[in-house]
Amino acid sequence: ADFDEETILRGSEAILEKINLVNAKGKAATDKEKNEVTVLEVAYEMYSRGYDFVDMTLGESDAAKFKIKDGKVLLPFMALNGMGETAARAFADEYKVKPYETIEDIFKRAKISKSSVDALKARGVLRGLPETDQLSFF
Repeated sequence: ADFDEETILRGSEAILEKINLVNAKGKAATDKEKNEVTVLEVAYEMYSRGYDFVDMTLGESDAAKFKIKDGKVLLPFMALNGMGETAARAFADEYKVKPYETIEDIFKRAKISKSSVDALKARGVLRGLPETDQLSFF
């Protein structure tokens, strides 16, 4: 819940900037922001030790576990802001049964919310998938 994938994927400088922004708030920082700092510090340490992160990928990312892809840390779907564990598991499990053919297919089979699908689209995870399998003649 406290994983800021956008900041972490932008690299160590972005992470330090975000940590400094939260720390500058002092006692005005929310509990969520304080918890994010802990995760950001771990990610910064990983970058410092030579690890890199790679964005989630349809068919490769796990629902909840980080994996290694080409020597980099592959984000799980649950790391996506707005994607809960239940939705991430349903999305990943249904893909294992049969790859998605359309966005509509995701709604039907995984039964995840529009906001989760929109978040996946925004990250580029669903790039190349058509909205529906309907043909348009006009």
